[in-house]
Amino acid sequence: MKNTVSISLLAVCALVFCTNGWCEEKQLDPRVINDWMRSMEVSDVDKNESKRILHSTWMKDWTNSSRSHHVRYEVSNSNCQKTLSIYQTDEHGRSWTPDWLKVLEDDQEQESAQLETPRVFVTAYSRRGGTEPPIMDLDVEYQMRSGLPVLVVSDKRDVERTLLEFESNDYAIFRISAFGTKYSFRLDLTGLAEKVRWSEEHCPTDSTEMDRKEVHTESRVES
Repeated sequence: MKNTVSISLLAVCALVFCTNGWCEEKQLDPRVINDWMRSMEVSDVDKNESKRILHSTWMKDWTNSSRSHHVRYEVSNSNCQKTLSIYQTDEHGRSWTPDWLKVLEDDQEQESAQLETPRVFVTAYSRRGGTEPPIMDLDVEYQMRSGLPVLVVSDKRDVERTLLEFESNDYAIFRISAFGTKYSFRLDLTGLAEKVRWSEEHCPTDSTEMDRKEVHTESRVES
């Protein structure tokens, strides 16, 4: 009888913890390199979850590389705003392009923006090959986040069509052109599709599955 009561109490406690998000929190991924990590932000006011984040830190050769390429997909629970951001750091988390910091700081002090718009091109492809993948020209803006210069894609259409391509492919190639600097890097998309569904659990896409397919087809036609 005691054993039965103990098991029941454990089951109730487990249910309470899961209802409060404890199960979800314990399942978040640890910090990893060359893979997709899930994390969440919690509000300082009410301690509730405010944002879900997918973050990939890509190093071409982690045994001797000192440059990290970062791609973050963020979904805000409050207004369902979705953004994709790209930036570079060294292996200690410092900006790889510190000269960008000065340029951005000077620009923020001016009344009118003088900076040339950054260009970000991205294409996703499959190991199986097949048709030539579309090259997407993303609408990007400069931002400063935690003292780092970041290129942010906030246009809903650009974010959604990029994620659609990412979900159905194995790799992506980013080509960046900003402040006279040009560089490119490859991103592994393995496992991203399942984690995108987790990140959008509270903010599913507004479109139906058919609409999503139309956007996917449209992006290929535009290319």
